Amino acid sequence: MNTPNLMLLLFASLLLLSCGPKKTEDGLPLDENGREDFLSFHHKFFHEIDFQLARIDFPVTGPQMANGLPKLIEEKDWTLLRPIEGQEGVERQFAPRANDLMEEYIISHKAFVIKLRYQHNEVQNKWYLTHYSGITSQNMKATVDSTKLDSNRVLLVHPDSLASNK
Repeated sequence: MNTPNLMLLLFASLLLLSCGPKKTEDGLPLDENGREDFLSFHHKFFHEIDFQLARIDFPVTGPQMANGLPKLIEEKDWTLLRPIEGQEGVERQFAPRANDLMEEYIISHKAFVIKLRYQHNEVQNKWYLTHYSGITSQNMKATVDSTKLDSNRVLLVHPDSLASNK
């Protein structure tokens, strides 16, 4: 193969590679605004242990203690979160709070709720878990429009769509 043909082949290969879907260094797709896609992050967070530990902003704030301050959960005290798909009596709801903040409620048998808060770090373009607490359903203040839930009770709203909902 002569040099011009080799150069053309190299250029075409580079062009094809650069035209593919954009992804983060962790292999997660970017959303339409160039940010790490939340639902892809969330799936990987619950299915890969090393990824989960890397994406927790320790110490994580927890439930409020008697003195009014939040409990701080250190990495050594962390219990890994597992996927809930297929567990009877357990549902998940997402409640977007801002462009860079998403809350998740895992509800077990309509009584116990685990509240998770994820924050998007704009500099790193990554989502991180920043809050974890267990609360009863009577104390839960999130309201979610059930018409926007899919069959797995996942709210089909991306945090970036909040700007248009305000």
